[in-house]
Amino acid sequence: MRAPSRAGIASLSVLLTGLLAGQGPAHAQFRIGGGQRGQSNAQEAAPGFGGQRGNGGTVFPGNFPQQGGVGGILFPGGFPQQGGGGMERQPQGRRPQRGEGDASNGRRGPTNGNPTGPNPGQPFQGSDGRWYYPDGRPYGSVHPGPGGNLGQPYQATDGNWYYPDGRPYTGVAQPAMGGNQGQPFLATDGNWYYPDGRPYTGVAAQPAAANPGQPYLAVDGNWYYPDGRPYVAPAAAAAPASTAATPSRPAATEPATPAANIIPDLARPAAIAGNSVRTRLPAARPPVRESLGQELTRSLEEGIERMEDNLRAALFGEADEAAFLAIYKRSFTEDTPQFRLARKNIKSLDADELRQGLAIDQVVDAGAQVYPSKLEVSARFGAFKREVLEGRSAAELDQASKALLKTYERIARAPEFADTGVPAPEQVRAEVARLRGLFEVRQRLAAPAPAEGTVAMDRRLWVVSYPGLPRDAIQAVDPQVCLWGTGTGAIDVREAGLVDLGVPLLNRVASPLPEAPKPPARSGALVYSAKDAPAPVNYVIDGASFELKPGESRSHEVAANSRITYDRGGGLGNMTYQLAAGSYRFAVEDRAWQLTKPTFSAVIDNSANGCDFRCEVDGQARTVPARKTLEVAGNYPISIRFEREEGQPASTKVLDEPRPVTVGVAPGSTALDLYPGTSQELCVRPVAPEAVASLPQAEPTSPARAGRQPLLPTVDDLQ
Repeated sequence: MRAPSRAGIASLSVLLTGLLAGQGPAHAQFRIGGGQRGQSNAQEAAPGFGGQRGNGGTVFPGNFPQQGGVGGILFPGGFPQQGGGGMERQPQGRRPQRGEGDASNGRRGPTNGNPTGPNPGQPFQGSDGRWYYPDGRPYGSVHPGPGGNLGQPYQATDGNWYYPDGRPYTGVAQPAMGGNQGQPFLATDGNWYYPDGRPYTGVAAQPAAANPGQPYLAVDGNWYYPDGRPYVAPAAAAAPASTAATPSRPAATEPATPAANIIPDLARPAAIAGNSVRTRLPAARPPVRESLGQELTRSLEEGIERMEDNLRAALFGEADEAAFLAIYKRSFTEDTPQFRLARKNIKSLDADELRQGLAIDQVVDAGAQVYPSKLEVSARFGAFKREVLEGRSAAELDQASKALLKTYERIARAPEFADTGVPAPEQVRAEVARLRGLFEVRQRLAAPAPAEGTVAMDRRLWVVSYPGLPRDAIQAVDPQVCLWGTGTGAIDVREAGLVDLGVPLLNRVASPLPEAPKPPARSGALVYSAKDAPAPVNYVIDGASFELKPGESRSHEVAANSRITYDRGGGLGNMTYQLAAGSYRFAVEDRAWQLTKPTFSAVIDNSANGCDFRCEVDGQARTVPARKTLEVAGNYPISIRFEREEGQPASTKVLDEPRPVTVGVAPGSTALDLYPGTSQELCVRPVAPEAVASLPQAEPTSPARAGRQPLLPTVDDLQ
């Protein structure tokens, strides 16, 4: 071997001196490609191995390890990775130890073949050129290459993603494992980059030429392959975001909202039972109307036959015709004009001509005078019968009825009918009225039915006793006709009025009791001033002052030692009383203010009403039966609450003085009300009142008294 020259030795000394004295600059030169080309410039950085593409060996995070040669890097298993500047081979089997090389500033080199970093799961490149996890499992991505961003995350052995410094990677889209190495990633500076270091702008762009199959984000916000097929991200990967990734949060759940709770209006009075007022009746249903029409026709036919039988002795029959013509034959033969005219008058029921013929022909037979009268009754009855069965006009029937009654009353009192046994005129009049009523109802039934479910009745009307309805059931055909169920018997009609239906109709216009805005108090002390008091009155209860105008009242809580004090007026001084539960009345008597403790009583008179009167007396449900009265009493003004008519608000009356009150209906009204006075004084058809058991009033609860009581007078002492 030829010995080196002096110049060569000098150059080698300078080179070695520079190398040993400045490994930092040498390291930097190596990282930026100052050394010779290493394995390949096409290697990309894998997760955890970022940095610029260089011309030297593969670059790892941290300080460059010094291992014998300039560019030699030792990998697990002792296989040296040759760098561009490494000219010497690492001795066989030698591994770098902890602290060897440049470990200043907390930097450490590889230990026992594991890559540098705080996470032991970082992949490394084996001797076969492939990448593995430290436990020997192959790393699914291609080998990392150098790049411009050292913050690229990587997937560790625990299945999670981390930054090279060990922080968990929380990005929306983790880097995909496998076939597309152009996917951008979220770096430690909060920005997104492509693996080659170019910033990722998030806009739609065609994939790089090096990766023609890479999907891209289009302007419609969806991802596509370059051939136009939609890109469907695998379950382990998500589409990259155009801005810094934020930790995913679970969807916010709306808190459960409880259902609304209802607080009932405790101050609202409870519903009370309704009252039946027969001024308004339910309308008869179509089946009832149809059945009634058939019954009316049959009843008219039966009625007219019965009436004809009753009037048989007063009607001109075949026997009467033979007897009358026999009388004529005594004076005339059948071929004479007198006989033929008499026969003609009989056939035509012309009683006047027949009576005139007897006078002209001088027929003096005493029995002949009865026949013209019978013929006249027959004529009038025939006209009445036709109108009843076939007529369509109530006016024509009325005219025929009057003619029949007039004729019959005249002949029934004639001497020649005294012993004939004809019915009395009153009986005939009643039968005519009944048939007229049936006819009138049938005519009204032919009219259209009322549209509403109830019918307001007229004061005068027809009442039909109808067996087709249950007993005492009442329905209306129209405002002038109502059906009263009998359950059995024959149909009947009579003229009637509202009072016949049991309506407590007043005989004159009267003012009802005034409405009370609310019931009086039922506990404590109720202090009120008489309505006729001349001035307001002042008083003090338990140290508090109050004033009452005439007719006003005020309730107070009562304690065991409550007192009431007032000035009697006129210089008479003050009076003080012990106060208990009950009512107290201020009034001027004997030229001084007096305080008394009254009791209250009243009589509810329902004797003119054909229906029960349902009400609340001092909050207790009570019923005053039809045609009865009820007496009530108590220590507070009596409150009566009732329903005037279906569909109307409840009415409340307060009785603050002893008096009777009548349940009645004012003329022109359809609703019940309470009127001061008795039914004997106020109603059209009063009924002798029959009292029922009086309503007991519960005694108020007084404050408990124990021990010695104050020696004060009580109001009871004044009574």
